[in-house]
Amino acid sequence: MGRRFTPEDVNRFTYFGRVAISPRGDLVAFVTVKPDRVRDRYEVRVWVTDLSGAPVYVSSGPSDSTPAWSPDGSTLLYQRALDGGGAEVRLVNVDRGTDFAVAKLQAPASAATWLDGEVVALTIPTKLYEEEPGIRVVRYWPVWLDGVGFAYNVRNQVYLLDLRGGYVERLTRDELSYTHVAADPLGRYLAASVVRDFARPYRTSLALIRRDGGAEEVKLGYDLWVGPLVASPTGRYVAFFGRDLGRGRGFATHEELWLLDLEELRLESVTRNLGLGVSRRVYYDLRGPASADPRPVWDGDYVYFPVSKGGRYSLYRYSTTSKAVEPVLDGDYVVWEYDVREGAVAFVKVTATEPADLWVLRSGGEATRVTRFNEVVREYRVSEPRYFRFTASDGAEIEGWVIEPVDRVEGRRYPAILWIHGGPKSKFGWSFMFEFQLYASNGYAVVYCNPRGSDGYTEEFADIRGHYGERDYKDIVECLDYAVREFDFIDPDRVGVTGISYGGFMVNWIVTRTDRFKAAVSQNGISSWEAEYLTTDIGPYFVPDQIGGDPWENWEKLREKSPLYYTDRVRTPLMIVHSLDDYRCWLDQAVAMYTALKLRGKEVKLVLFESGGHTFGWSGRPSLREARLRHLLRWFDTYLKEGVRAEEAG
Repeated sequence: MGRRFTPEDVNRFTYFGRVAISPRGDLVAFVTVKPDRVRDRYEVRVWVTDLSGAPVYVSSGPSDSTPAWSPDGSTLLYQRALDGGGAEVRLVNVDRGTDFAVAKLQAPASAATWLDGEVVALTIPTKLYEEEPGIRVVRYWPVWLDGVGFAYNVRNQVYLLDLRGGYVERLTRDELSYTHVAADPLGRYLAASVVRDFARPYRTSLALIRRDGGAEEVKLGYDLWVGPLVASPTGRYVAFFGRDLGRGRGFATHEELWLLDLEELRLESVTRNLGLGVSRRVYYDLRGPASADPRPVWDGDYVYFPVSKGGRYSLYRYSTTSKAVEPVLDGDYVVWEYDVREGAVAFVKVTATEPADLWVLRSGGEATRVTRFNEVVREYRVSEPRYFRFTASDGAEIEGWVIEPVDRVEGRRYPAILWIHGGPKSKFGWSFMFEFQLYASNGYAVVYCNPRGSDGYTEEFADIRGHYGERDYKDIVECLDYAVREFDFIDPDRVGVTGISYGGFMVNWIVTRTDRFKAAVSQNGISSWEAEYLTTDIGPYFVPDQIGGDPWENWEKLREKSPLYYTDRVRTPLMIVHSLDDYRCWLDQAVAMYTALKLRGKEVKLVLFESGGHTFGWSGRPSLREARLRHLLRWFDTYLKEGVRAEEAG
């Protein structure tokens, strides 16, 4: 029959980071992250296997990441984070079986790329000025960044590591930030995405950096954010993910695959006609530190890239010769991470019922699973999501899923939890969600959908700027209405609601609009848009774009869209969950909402986690991940399950 999930089981699974196939095409390096409950940390290791999964090398950990192969495939570079904040760069010679440190860094590099067989370019956070111990002298904005901490005094600069002597030399010497860097395979230049205006980091430029440190900005002719990038094998093209802000959709604009021809100085979007984005916005909660962002991958004349389509996250490719775009891996699953070499694709696959593992697709063959780190899932009773689609009241098609309770008895009704994703330009999809399975194991149905504002559809669908809590709210409520009608095991009188970030905002908004829900949990959400503007790492540009005002102009709009000012209407018991290191939606959001409700005599609880960023439930310490799930389950049990509230009161 299998076991039921418990909160502690979240730390039995293995998470994946970067995947990198050797230039020889015979080996694949990848990062695994395993929770260590005893030490309350993560064991992060670099593995090297052949393409059938046979291990060749495993690093000793506990904090190893950023694997990068040398151009000839004989050596693998990775870095090990050290206690105290530094790091060491290590080299593995796969032919000789040697592993040694080649250099020490004052801070871990955010990226490493081989410039040639003897020189590696490193992107390293670098201080602008020194400070007295225990004193913060803030001269620049942003004050902090979520997941990083204080950032006003730091810029990402490019360094060169000479592997022959083991010395590191600073290449760029300015106050700019180089966020993404790629090397010309012929060793002539580095291509970099550059932040020049830190009040507008969503607008970046592309620069070519020579080996002597000289840099030249490439005039792209578009108002772009330039993201992860990579040079073609000949060095003629640079492919990158970018957002064209000139399209007038703000942050609802899709990220696209762009191709820059350096010979003709011509730039084009490869994916514009698809009408879909490439960014990974799909929810999957079995991830942790060392999770790698998707990037374009060159293989011969092809450039490979992901596509966000409905609940899928697929892998496509574009031919520079035929100009054709075609799917490579496309189904009801998520391609979480990938690399390609000589037609072979190594990828991390996630399905709705199985967590991540490494798969390999050989040219002309079928995909095969080559690791089984997460076969532990077979010990449990997993409830397969039931997909549905409904027509919203304005005629739009909305996709959703229902997970039914484990061991459901026909004719019996069960409490349900409506889950709202963040973003708003994120999405749910065909990916395993431990938290949802935990609820199903404890007698709950789970309802979730992709309302207006979500990723995976058109830009028009995603664009709810200035209209938060309107059409998106209707979609969410209508989704629940549809689920209650179509799935007779849902008890309409015992429904709870929760969500994180934008989803936390929506929970706060919902409980000020209806008393339909018997319990609610707002996680790392927003109650005041004025506070979001003034205290967070993205507020001064995100809030004007998404809500349509700032604290001085059109401030009435910020107040109109802030749940904080409607707390007199709340009738639903609300638990507010927040983490102290959340700089995306800062702590004041939770404290303000709690204080307003408490002073009005409402039923409210505030649960604060003393460490962890905005998504600490997915990346925080193992003990905190467990504790968060216990608190959520206990709150819903108290208000949605018959007899539990009476037992707690007694």
